[in-house]
Amino acid sequence: PRTLYPRPMRSLTPELLAAQKSASAVPYLKAVVSDRIGGIRRLAWSRLYTGAEPDGYHAAAMPSDGSLIRARVTGGRVYYQRVPNPGAGSNFSAWTDLDAAANADVALCAEGARVLLFYVDPAGLAVKLRESTDSGASLGAATTVVTAGSAVAWLAADVKSNGDACLFYSAGATVFTVRRTTGSWAAAATWTNSAASITGLACYHQGD
Repeated sequence: PRTLYPRPMRSLTPELLAAQKSASAVPYLKAVVSDRIGGIRRLAWSRLYTGAEPDGYHAAAMPSDGSLIRARVTGGRVYYQRVPNPGAGSNFSAWTDLDAAANADVALCAEGARVLLFYVDPAGLAVKLRESTDSGASLGAATTVVTAGSAVAWLAADVKSNGDACLFYSAGATVFTVRRTTGSWAAAATWTNSAASITGLACYHQGD
């Protein structure tokens, strides 16, 4: 003869017990969607501005006062914009024509109230710098940081709170760095690695 064993009973949760006693016995499914990855909330992006500016090299930075600094290169000119309080009602269409520039990259970096803007001169060899110490409200005169041996294509830069900075730029398939310490720019140094081509540069300062 076979021996039958009773299956263990499962207890209902208080919510299901209450549903059994309710006037309606129709069950429902409750789905909760959490817009998080690894417990970190994802940013919900929204478009603040759609302009008629042509596509081109561009950069952005935010100094400590919360303003938004943008720069772009198009048509042989470098344009500059500062929006004091960026938001849905801000004017993102006003640009200041700063200088003639090559059809090459532009770089912005900010730390505290200091803003550094780098761009390439019309000849394509000299990297120019215009600097601000009032959160981008005004820019100093253009100075030459470095003159490359061949056309400069891509730029990236970052600055420390004491004003020390590092500029990265590419000429052909080679990347170079130029460091500023205590107000003086050193000679360009060549990256020890090699690449078949360079299609963009970016950097971020962390620690020392």
